[in-house]
Amino acid sequence: MQFSAEGLKPATSSYLEPGVHLAKIVKVEYFTSKSKGTPGIRFNFLTEDGKTGRHNWYLSEKAWSAITGPALISIFEALGMKDKLESYLIKATDEESLCTVLSEVLTDKTLRWVFGGREYENTNGGISLSTELVFSDFVESPKIALENSRLKFNPDKHIQRITRSTAEAQPEVGFSSTFELD
Repeated sequence: MQFSAEGLKPATSSYLEPGVHLAKIVKVEYFTSKSKGTPGIRFNFLTEDGKTGRHNWYLSEKAWSAITGPALISIFEALGMKDKLESYLIKATDEESLCTVLSEVLTDKTLRWVFGGREYENTNGGISLSTELVFSDFVESPKIALENSRLKFNPDKHIQRITRSTAEAQPEVGFSSTFELD
C-alpha cells in the first residue's frame, strides 16, 4: 500500500466547540436522566456550518424554579415572545406534553447562544470535553449586532476543568444548567 496525504483534509469535529454560536433549535425532546430518572427537556442545535450540540434542562420542582423556568424566560425573551410563554406553559399537562408544546413553538428558531464546556474522564482514561450552554447570559436575538452583543465567552469561567487526580472527586453539581436538582 502506498500512503499519501494528498487530497486529505485535517480531521474536524462535527460538534460545537465552546464559544458564542448562531444556532438553530432543530429538536426539542423529552428524556429522563440515566442516573436518577429525573425528567428533562433536551434541546438539539445545528449551526449553519453543520456543527451540532445539545443541552439538557431538568424538570424537577427545584430545577424548574431555579434553572429551567428562568432559562425558558430568557429564550422566549430573545425570540421577542416572552409575553406568550405562559400561554404555552398552561397547555402542558405533564413533563412530556411540555416538551411537545415547546417543540412546536421552538423548533427551527435560530438564536445566538453561549456554549461552555465541562471536562470529564472518558472510558479510555483520557479527558474529553462536553459542550453545553452556560448558566446565565447565554442567549440573545441574532438581530442584535455582534458589536452590541452582551454575550461573551470566557474559557476561564465557562469551561469546568478537571485533572486526572480530581476526576473522581468532582461534585455532581457543576456551573452549568445540566445538573440535576432533586
